[in-house]
Amino acid sequence: TATTEIYTLSYTLSLHDALPIFAENKRILLSTQKEKRNTLHQLTTINKIIEQRTELIEGIQTEIIVTDGDIFTQTMRLETLKFDYERENEKLLKTVRKAYKTRKSSREIVFLYSSNNFKQALKRWKYLKKLSDYRKQQVASIQIQAQQVSDAISELNHTKKQKVTLLTAKEREKQELETDKSTKQKLVVELSSREKELREKIRENERQVAKLYRDWE
Repeated sequence: TATTEIYTLSYTLSLHDALPIFAENKRILLSTQKEKRNTLHQLTTINKIIEQRTELIEGIQTEIIVTDGDIFTQTMRLETLKFDYERENEKLLKTVRKAYKTRKSSREIVFLYSSNNFKQALKRWKYLKKLSDYRKQQVASIQIQAQQVSDAISELNHTKKQKVTLLTAKEREKQELETDKSTKQKLVVELSSREKELREKIRENERQVAKLYRDWE
């Protein structure tokens, strides 16, 4: 470049010409050092952000694993409830079919009429009613629990989907930061090389200026 040529041939120049070249190299050096400091500061900031993103990503990954575990547990619970429902519902259907075959529970009527007194008959009637109501309540309770578990599974799947979306976004942000970090690291290397070159030029300028001063005197 023109600057290099002037630097290389500066020994033929006068003191008047050499001083501006020396000053310009000093100015460029200061500018390079400032740019390097700024870039190093940016690198420090990027590293901190990358560290935070990494912690956040690891946290989200852990939450997803926990959510998967909850989904599995609730799914198993739902399968158990379905089994219980089918079992209790089958009992209820058998009771209904049995009552139909015996013409509206003739055995229950015999059971009631075999009581020793009205008080005992009333107790037996309440017992039979409670037994029938209990079976119905069991089926209804299982249905309610199954719906609650199903809703919980849907909510967990929705939560997992949100976390996976967030995880993808944070991983993309981290990748962009890593790319920016790599670019700035290369810039620091270039600036350090330029700084070293400028320091060598300035030292040579100082020697030449000192020589010109001696020759001038």
